[in-house]
Amino acid sequence: MNIIQLKSFVEIVNSKSFSKAAKKLGISQPALSMQLQALEEELGTKLLDRTTKTIKITKTGRETYKYVKKILSEHKNLLKAIRIEEEIVRGKINICG
Repeated sequence: MNIIQLKSFVEIVNSKSFSKAAKKLGISQPALSMQLQALEEELGTKLLDRTTKTIKITKTGRETYKYVKKILSEHKNLLKAIRIEEEIVRGKINICG
């Protein structure tokens, strides 16, 4: 499981479309499908029921979505904290006005 797979899953759910999610993420639809498939294989469950026209999140997918949103939020916070720490270590000063 990796951040790209988690972001892919969230974007598919939010977009309700593989093609829209792929476009937003800047990757091909087959690459996006592979990301989701790898995530589902690792978790050992289907997160989405998909047909040629619709995507429906499964019960497990809904629960997973909640956790993934938290993980991605914490990942973003971590990256922000690291950037701030790096600026402090380098002695960089930002003045807002």
